[in-house]
Amino acid sequence: MTDQDPAISLEINDGIAVATMRRPKQRNAMSAEFIACIQDIMARVRNDDSVRVFILTGSDGVFCAGGDIKGMLDRAKGKGMSADAVRKRLYYMNEWVQQLRTMEIPVIAAVDGPAFGAGFGLSLCADFVLASDRASFCSVFCRIGAVPDCGVLFNLPRMIGMQRAKQLMYTGREVSAEEARDLGKLSRPIAHDQAAAYLAT
Repeated sequence: MTDQDPAISLEINDGIAVATMRRPKQRNAMSAEFIACIQDIMARVRNDDSVRVFILTGSDGVFCAGGDIKGMLDRAKGKGMSADAVRKRLYYMNEWVQQLRTMEIPVIAAVDGPAFGAGFGLSLCADFVLASDRASFCSVFCRIGAVPDCGVLFNLPRMIGMQRAKQLMYTGREVSAEEARDLGKLSRPIAHDQAAAYLAT
């Protein structure tokens, strides 16, 4: 992989579109390039009538660690980040998150490895969540004094109930795939060495 490779790649075969986040060394953090890629991919999938299902997954044992905090801090130091700029960024993010939630075909999040912060929110946007036995989920926002974004505040209580959602958001506790299934978040857990074969069927 080179620096010119996209943050997310797209493959479409037999009506199945698979978007793979491809920067595991950066924990597939949501950089500006990541957001541009996912928006472009969703537009391509929406406009392709042959696509029947959309799968979003990570690579090399990483789903998505959330927002690109380093990139955000660098931008804040270089240009200054006013409250208005932060508000516009959140509106921009909510716009593409809503597009993902409302796709007219089934959306599957195939989670192998950590799904933290906004990456956790990304998995919540899917109609079905499949997770490997090494997957983990965390609403990590409280650890850095941030408000949950990427749809977490809206989606999580509707998926697992208000009290459980509050507990995860207020504590920032990490949840295994097994516990996520018991909470009602997962459609089913899968052994990580069987995930590729399962998605291919």
